[in-house]
Amino acid sequence: MDVVREGAVKERLASKMTPKQQAILNELMAGSANEFEERQQLIQARLAGFESSNATAEAGKSVFVQNCSSCHQIKGAGGLIGPQLDGIGNWGKKALAEKILDPNRNISEAFRNYNITLNNGQTMTGLYRRTEGQTMIFANNAGQEFSVVKNDIKDYKASKYTLMPDQFRNTIPEKDFYALLGFLLKTK
Repeated sequence: MDVVREGAVKERLASKMTPKQQAILNELMAGSANEFEERQQLIQARLAGFESSNATAEAGKSVFVQNCSSCHQIKGAGGLIGPQLDGIGNWGKKALAEKILDPNRNISEAFRNYNITLNNGQTMTGLYRRTEGQTMIFANNAGQEFSVVKNDIKDYKASKYTLMPDQFRNTIPEKDFYALLGFLLKTK
């Protein structure tokens, strides 16, 4: 059920469901606790744990390379799907913890995901990059650009979700999170 709760997955499912199926899904998920509160408590707990951790920035660099560098770049190394992170340490630990553990909380328009439905029923998701004449250019979650002719688009909506994975709270172990946070805070 955690996978279904993930915003982007839930949004994609909803676009394919009948109203009856959506009602059933909503009923199944109604018993879950307030997601915002759960995440806020996790962020506060991780920040408190960070203060007493002995994680090193060197270990954090490894965590960054393994989990973040395919999308984010620091000092010219890494991908350019998400924001470039030189100077990210100036954000402070609270803002960084929120971005890592709750990436959909505050999304910059430059990194908002879009859901595109074509006239033939096909659906696509991507970051809007630019328009070239009658063609819109997007980038998928691997950073590869794809184009869509405007006349082929039936519906085009901004998503409430970013391409950044929304599961790092589950997939990055607590000690690795502390190391990652330490590394990012030293990146100025």
